[in-house]
Amino acid sequence: MPKKMLTVEIEDSGYELVSHSLKIAKAMKLAVADGFQPGQDIPVAIAALLAEFPAILAAIPNISPDLAESRALFLKGANIACWEITDLL
Repeated sequence: MPKKMLTVEIEDSGYELVSHSLKIAKAMKLAVADGFQPGQDIPVAIAALLAEFPAILAAIPNISPDLAESRALFLKGANIACWEITDLL
C-alpha cells in the first residue's frame, strides 16, 4: 500500500496531554504481556499512572487557551497521539 509522509501543524498541548496516556498504556501492555496477574500488574499500572499524573496536571491549564486559539489544531494533536495508542494495541 502506498504511503505518504505529511508535515502537520498541531497544538502541542493536545498531543502532550494524550501522549501521557500512551506512556501509561505502554506500561500496562508490558505488565500484562505474560497474562493478567492482579497482584503484579495493578501496582505497575498505578505506578505508571502516578508517574504521568504531575505532567497531566501541568498540561491542564494550557487546554482552554489552546482550544480557544485553534480547536482544530488541538484536536489534530490529540488525535495523532490517539493513533499511536491504537497502534500500540
